[in-house]
Amino acid sequence: MTDPDLTIKKYNRGYNIQFNVTDSDGVVKNISGYVVTLKIWDKYSGTIISSSCTITSSVGGQCIYSIASGILPNPKRYWGELEMTKGTELRDTKTFIVQVEDTAPG
Repeated sequence: MTDPDLTIKKYNRGYNIQFNVTDSDGVVKNISGYVVTLKIWDKYSGTIISSSCTITSSVGGQCIYSIASGILPNPKRYWGELEMTKGTELRDTKTFIVQVEDTAPG
């Protein structure tokens, strides 16, 4: 599982989103040795983001993803999850909503 749904403004960039990974009981997941990948998709275009997160606290289950310019170009609802791999093990977090909101033009 991860924190609740996420809202991103369309043109915002250059900042980190922090994720807190927990098990189904809400207990922090130790992500030592895992590669954590953020996946964001929509049902029409498929996967839009599949990119590694930086682990900031393995035992605290914390990782970040850096927002770059234009990664989610259209204001709409997407779905996301964190994929964790270690050796042959593959685990996905609960799916969450990623809402991209419009913002004033530059």
